[in-house]
Formats: sequence, structure tokens, C-alpha cells
Amino acid sequence: MDIYVSLPALYNFMGRILSERCEMPPNAEDLTLEESKTSLTSPMLQYLLGLCTACLPTVMPSPKKKSGKGSRLTSRKRVRRDTWPSGGYEEEITLNGSTMGSIQTRRRSRQFRPTSFCENLDSEQPLVNLQQTAEETFPFNSLPSDCQLKIFSFLTPQERGQCSLVCRDWYELMQTSSLWNIVDLASFPMCSNQTKGHKCGPLCYDIYKKKLKKFMKYLEKVQPAIKKLSFAFDIYDPKDKWIDSLKSLMTAAHLTDLEYVNFNWKETPVKPLFTHEYTTCSAGDCQELMHRHRYRGRAFVTFLEGFVQLAPNVNRMILPLDWNERSLRCLGRLKSLHSLVLEKYSVFENLDQHLLDMLFRYLPKLERLILEVWTPSAKGLVLYRINSSNLQYLDISQCRGFYLDEINAPNLEVFKVGRQPWNGPLTAASDINIPCLHGLLATGTPNLQQINEHTLQPGWQEVIYEELEVVLRATCSCRKHKSGWIM
Repeated sequence: MDIYVSLPALYNFMGRILSERCEMPPNAEDLTLEESKTSLTSPMLQYLLGLCTACLPTVMPSPKKKSGKGSRLTSRKRVRRDTWPSGGYEEEITLNGSTMGSIQTRRRSRQFRPTSFCENLDSEQPLVNLQQTAEETFPFNSLPSDCQLKIFSFLTPQERGQCSLVCRDWYELMQTSSLWNIVDLASFPMCSNQTKGHKCGPLCYDIYKKKLKKFMKYLEKVQPAIKKLSFAFDIYDPKDKWIDSLKSLMTAAHLTDLEYVNFNWKETPVKPLFTHEYTTCSAGDCQELMHRHRYRGRAFVTFLEGFVQLAPNVNRMILPLDWNERSLRCLGRLKSLHSLVLEKYSVFENLDQHLLDMLFRYLPKLERLILEVWTPSAKGLVLYRINSSNLQYLDISQCRGFYLDEINAPNLEVFKVGRQPWNGPLTAASDINIPCLHGLLATGTPNLQQINEHTLQPGWQEVIYEELEVVLRATCSCRKHKSGWIM
């Protein structure tokens, strides 16, 4: 509560206090204001004046008053003023109908009822101005720029955008390239409307595109030194044209220190289903989808060729792969790549053995591989070989129609596998001859320590103990461990 008082009102209150706490002359009621002031002792007057001025931060100049002996304090009234929209009031002191001064009080909250000045003086706690001073706040602007950037690094892109509107210093800090070393375009919010029952439609997606492309333009201006990059766009969408925005961002940014990438280039997950152009199943639509499918793969390979030249030091990568020699040659330029996740691009994709050999030959430092391949399987089932001297972690649990005939990985420690549903026609199990998984691993992976979540016991190569038998019956597709006569 901020209080303002005029000088006549201050002297009047001093007189009232002395009448309550000090011995006044018998005819004190008949004294005028000037006589009351002169009847006070000088030390007491100085004490009260110091107390009042300490409690009241601002002293308003008093209006001109009529001088006259014998004027008395006759009335006090409280008047509401429109100048205080927060609910304050103004208390006027009048002498014989003439206004001598006023006390203006601003109420901070409507639930709080301010008391009079004398009641505050009588209370144990002195009346002080509780406005927070600059010394009581944390001196954020006094911190070094590196410390401020470290704090800003924990904010989301939306929160950083709000901070850039605070002041010019923060706006300039937000344009520091090292602040944007993690760019996750895949997690950009689709819609800011969090109303219950709201469903995003084409309008929300159009706003999403505009905001995201503006954000990418802002990053081009900042020229960030990116270390982690993620996006999830259909790069061959003729209307959205995401590939043009991505190429502009890749060209403007500094990618020499880029280590981690997650490229989902085959689809835009946030795009509503009813906005897709093809929703029927006619022959013409299927041909158009196949045409776009092929050209999307070619467009990404072209994009990948330019990307690996700008970011040669990537060591972790996640992306769908269209299996062809051109794509594998692009991956082979990433000499530091040691962790790779290859998702499927299409269903029932033909995977030749020489492409799998090229992958391990081009990436000799590859230590961790998660593979998802869906290949057709029937009587002419193709079995695959894996040869890698440096591979330590292999996960083929998401593959379908991908069965091993040989594995040679002397440093492999963790192997994850799953028996997925049969992708081919109904075939008797006797017509399919798939090698036993235990024999392959015992021969080609001497340092294997774990199959799925099961930790292998010493001597597992020679003896199949009970727990290992349970694991093999759930994962192996050989005639011994696959129950039933049909695949």
C-alpha cells in the first residue's frame, strides 16, 4: 500500500498522537493547529516528524490554505476518486470548510482493507513501503553471457521466442549460434489450442506449416552450430515443399560438429489423415502412390548426398532406408558412424545379399545396428549372412521375412531377435528349412552375453539349459523350436 500525505495533514496527525500518548494542556481542544504545534516540545516534534517521514516515502506539497487564527479541525471525509482504478480512496482534512490536506491510499488487492494512518502508527509493525527493490532481485543481467546462455539452453524454442521479446539484450542473446545446437523440428507443436474436445484440422496444419517455416527461416539467420538434428517431413510433398526449407537450413547452418540425426523423411506424422490427397483405392490412385513412392526415395538420396558433404562427422543416425547402392554409398561417407538405426521404407522390399554386405563393408566402425526389413517370404525364401568384425549390438527383432543363414560377429555381445508372423502364403513347416538360431550363434558369436533380455550362462554354446530353451522356442523358427506344422 503506497501512502502519500500533505504537510498540514502530517502536523494534524502529530497533534492527535500527542493527545493520546502525551499530556496535553487542559485547553488543548480549544487550541488552533498553529498553537498546537508551538506547544509541543522541540525534541518530541523532531521525533514524530522523523517517524512520520520514515514511514511515508513521499510527501506531497500542501495546497494553499487560508490563514486565520482560531481555525479548528471540524470534519474529515473520505472521497472516492476515479484516478485510482484499483480501489483506492482519498481522505481529506478540512478546517472550517476549507481543504487543508489529504491522504491518498492505493489498495493493492480488493480483499485487503487499508487502515488509517493513525492505526498503523499505533500498531507494533511500522508502516513501510514494501515495494521490492532492485537489490532484492536476482541479478540475472549481471551474469556472464555464457552463464545466461546456459540457463536459456534449458528452455524450449517457444519459451526462447518469448524471452527474445523481453529486452534488446535478451533478443541479441537468442541469436547466439551456440544456443541452437539442438534443433528438433519433429517435436514442434502442431497446435496451441489445448481446449478439451478440440481436434486439429487443415486450418491447424496450415498454421503449423507457417510457424515452422518461419522458425526455420529464423534459424537460417542465426546460422546455428547444430549438434543434434531431427525432423519428420514428407520431403516429396509437392504442396508443403519441406525439402526446399530443409536444404536452405542445411546450407546456412554449421554442421561440422553434427553428431546425431533422426530423419523421418517418408511421412509427416502430424499431418491430419483427411488432408492427404489420395484416399481412394482406384487403380489410378495406386499407380500415383507408387510413382510418388519411387520419386520420394530418389529425392531423399539426392538430399542425403548433399547432407553428408556438409556433416561428415555424424556418428549416430536414425532414418528409413530405401535399399540401393546409391544410398549405401552415401552412408559410407560417414566414416565416424558407429550407431545406426535403419527403419523400413516400404513393405515387402526385396533386399539382396550384396547390399547387406556393402553396408558392413562401407561402415567398418559400426558397433550398434538396429535393422527393420520386411521382405517377402515363401518357398523361395532367401536366407541372409551377417559379417562384421566390429559389431557389438544387433537388433533384428522388428524384421519380417528376414532369417539368418550365417552370422560372423566375433565381438557381438547383445543380440535381439523376434519371431514375427509369416509374410508369405500358407506353407507347411516341412517345406521351409531354417537353420537353428542356437547353432548359428554358438559358432559365429563367441563373445555373446545376452539374447533379448536373457543373460547367457557360461557354457551355453555346448549345452542348452532350460531357460535358454524357453528363449529359443519364442524366437527361433527352425523345425525343432517352431511348434506346429504350418508357418
